[in-house]
Amino acid sequence: MKQISVSFVAVVVWAAIGLSAISLAGCGLAPTAPAYQRPVIDIPASLPSPGGQAQVDWLQWWTGFGDPTLNALLQEAAAGAQDLALASARVAEARA
Repeated sequence: MKQISVSFVAVVVWAAIGLSAISLAGCGLAPTAPAYQRPVIDIPASLPSPGGQAQVDWLQWWTGFGDPTLNALLQEAAAGAQDLALASARVAEARA
């Protein structure tokens, strides 16, 4: 087996140290970006309404999407919801 001389190892170590130093020094020479300036945006005090108040049926808001699959899924969920049926029965009992 061939022995590696101490001087060769020293040269490799010093070369690695030198390359590392040069690489790190190069980072200091990189151009720096200017400080961030927030853009000026004109925001009106109030937004115009496109024709008054929107009428929303809050009990069936999902029907506004016009998706029959979504409507069927929510009808199925409402039919199988025992908590909803119990709450509805309690409201009917309280009104009676």
